[in-house]
Amino acid sequence: MKKTVHLIFAVLLTLVASQYSFAQCGDRFQEAVFTNVTTTSNVVFSPTYNLTMNVYEPTGDTATMRPLIIMAHGGSFIGGSKDEATTVDFCRRFAKHGYVTASINYRLTNFFDLLDSIKIMKEVVRAVQDMKTTIRYFHNDAATGKTYRIDTTQIFVGGESAGAILAVHLAYLNDLTELEPYIVNAINAEGGIDGIGGYPQYGSQVRGVVNFCGAINKVNWIDAGETPIVSVHGDADGTVPYNHNEVFTGQYPVNLVTVDGSGIMRQRANEVGVYNDLWTLTGQDHMAHAAAANVAQSETL
Repeated sequence: MKKTVHLIFAVLLTLVASQYSFAQCGDRFQEAVFTNVTTTSNVVFSPTYNLTMNVYEPTGDTATMRPLIIMAHGGSFIGGSKDEATTVDFCRRFAKHGYVTASINYRLTNFFDLLDSIKIMKEVVRAVQDMKTTIRYFHNDAATGKTYRIDTTQIFVGGESAGAILAVHLAYLNDLTELEPYIVNAINAEGGIDGIGGYPQYGSQVRGVVNFCGAINKVNWIDAGETPIVSVHGDADGTVPYNHNEVFTGQYPVNLVTVDGSGIMRQRANEVGVYNDLWTLTGQDHMAHAAAANVAQSETL
């Protein structure tokens, strides 16, 4: 299992490595060149909704232009927080490689909204808006105080489970004409695809997506020339399907929203020429990467 989590981490590094120039950087970004991580907790990134994040930086780093990875926790859009263990571990690991990382909170809903396809789509959009606000927050910081010294051309997003779903939709849900009118109306009622969380003068484009067992509502939203993606997913996932199926397959006596998981997204990305990679955890269920990471940590104690 220790080998497994190291291989997973290597797959994720391929995304950032493929998109970021390592010229004159030595081993930085590819190896853990920093020993310690400095954490700034409860940073308010959305003044509108009072949403917070934890920011992780390599201790003692003097670089003036650093790539950023923003991560979102899982929890079925009804629970979880920025302090979720595997998300924090991911952020700390990449900070030791020289990245600035952030684990964010986003607005949550209640269980009954999961049973309504319109309401859950609205919730996904709200979460996308919150992550976009985070991106714009860092653009504003780069243009003003430069507290985090971010290279705003090198911003990546990712997440686990629900957090991965929102990161994937941030990257590929960008043309409202692809949606049914009732969903467009729901999105517009929430302030549009960008939302009103703050810093509207900035954009929210990203360089790549890190997807831990996430999915997309419609795989044909991934088009040629769009954002690269790497994924880690168990092919026996009964919560967020690896291929095309309902979420929470067989766990409830009602039909929930149907999505396209990492296996289908890889096929689509290959078809349209979008850079991608997929580490399939054969025979494994939901969040199998977290179990691998926990085992790896215990073996090093």
